[in-house]
Amino acid sequence: MAGVVINPAQAPNGSTTSSCGKTFHISTAVDRLFAHVRGGLKNDVKEICNLCIHLSRGIDSAVSNNEIPDRALELPYLLKQVCQWTSDRHLLTAIMVLMISMKGACRNGWFGEKDNEELHKIWTELATSFCSVRDMNFAENTANHSISTVLSRFYPRMKMGKILAFIEATPGYGAFVKDFHITKNAKSPNEEVCLFVAQIDNMETSSCITSPQLVNFLLNGKAVDRRTCISKDPGPQIPTPITDLVKNGTNLLQAVGQFNGIYWIHALCFQHNLCT
Repeated sequence: MAGVVINPAQAPNGSTTSSCGKTFHISTAVDRLFAHVRGGLKNDVKEICNLCIHLSRGIDSAVSNNEIPDRALELPYLLKQVCQWTSDRHLLTAIMVLMISMKGACRNGWFGEKDNEELHKIWTELATSFCSVRDMNFAENTANHSISTVLSRFYPRMKMGKILAFIEATPGYGAFVKDFHITKNAKSPNEEVCLFVAQIDNMETSSCITSPQLVNFLLNGKAVDRRTCISKDPGPQIPTPITDLVKNGTNLLQAVGQFNGIYWIHALCFQHNLCT
């Protein structure tokens, strides 16, 4: 293994710190992945998968604490090399997880503009092999206005906070995904993170806030309460609390199934106890 890695238990001040632990995990994973890259062969698929997951967790932890690790500038080249292995279906999922974490690093200013653009292009190409992936490519105030219209009409007491994630689902069958990143200070203690779903091509009646009945909503691979095909309210729904499913670092919102209209799907903050 190239370089020397200091055990986090042997930190200079004599104590183990979470920052040192993150650096240790990132450095170890980077060294081992570079060893595989230099070898030119995927000799140990299981190890590479584990290294991708460990590196992803290290990146998520650093992003959530607004830290940039010492070896951040080595990551763009490494990630580009690792993504050349996506033809191996056993590695594809692990690489996808790593690239989702990479997006958080890009947003937090770890890399230069050119690297950001190249990595985003790779991410887009990779993501299309999994599902429909769309970034919010319109003004945020447009989304805010539409959500505010629905809330003021049907739930006037609810006060909306920050939008964390947004998906636009079109009619027909689709598998949509959106990653978002949570830092320790992303929401205030008196806020609740909720899932809000609205059919925007029919906002005149309360039926617009009825969940599409053939769609499953998941956050970080876990079903959102009352938002799956086997457990769903048949009528209009208030925003569903998902704070317990959200974690610091990278989060993944998924919507999979048959949509009968155009739906806007949001993970957003509300004042605590107003969405219960």
